[in-house]
Amino acid sequence: MYDLAIEMFTERGYRNTAMEDLARRAGVSKALVYGLVGTKDQLFEACVERSLAELATAINDAVEGAQGLEPSLRAGSLAFFQFVARHHQAWVSLLSGEDAPLTAKMAEIHRRQGALVTDLIAASLTPTERAAIGPKRIAALGYTVNAAIDALAMWSLDHPDIPPEELTDWTAELFVPGLERLLNRTP
Repeated sequence: MYDLAIEMFTERGYRNTAMEDLARRAGVSKALVYGLVGTKDQLFEACVERSLAELATAINDAVEGAQGLEPSLRAGSLAFFQFVARHHQAWVSLLSGEDAPLTAKMAEIHRRQGALVTDLIAASLTPTERAAIGPKRIAALGYTVNAAIDALAMWSLDHPDIPPEELTDWTAELFVPGLERLLNRTP
């Protein structure tokens, strides 16, 4: 049911997707759809959650073997940009908030993604580096990097000729020198 719903929200957007149409496509009654997934808002939120879980898994899998700050940033960024490229329409329909009542949910999504990037940055640092920078500054970095990558991904939707690998290079070129300087690895 959720896969069909994601497909329909992607094709039609939130406003133009009716539960009746979902029931028809699934070959079940409208009452059964409501019984299984709740309201349209609840269904949409569940679809967003599924997509975010898939994205988080892709990023975590990508950075799992990366050693160090730059390799982790590159691996996580590339996984993110590849996810957005693969799920272009779903990204716009489900996760950009352009066509759905998700203001509070979007704030929560940004917080969760910021926390994920913060954790990935912290994991790429040595204990001494983490202590020297401090948890608040690491969190500020994580949220800043996340916001910039998210903005670049949204920009890339209008520029599909730029491959995820190039977006990743741009991200590393922007952030790695500043992060290295912060860690006192460069003057």
